[in-house]
Amino acid sequence: MLNPALLAPLFFLLIGWACTRHPTAVVRLMSNHVDLKNPSTRRTKSQEIAKYVREYPEQWPQQYPELYNLIRIVGTAAYIMFVIGVAIILLSWMQSSL
Repeated sequence: MLNPALLAPLFFLLIGWACTRHPTAVVRLMSNHVDLKNPSTRRTKSQEIAKYVREYPEQWPQQYPELYNLIRIVGTAAYIMFVIGVAIILLSWMQSSL
């Protein structure tokens, strides 16, 4: 039986990989719920970002560098949590075998 504690490092590895390797896909996933079909005169910031990312997927990091940097930071933090989780699992396994 697979221990649920072993799934957490895999989750962090997946999040870290997605945020550092494919930030455009992460932004598209986060903005899937944003409705752009309703042409309102006043757009929210999330609607602006979602529209720009959908129209210019290659250029959005230059337009929104803060968002791009935050996604990369989250990816790096997820990688660090992955390493810490694997270290905790290995240390607990080594301690239990003593």
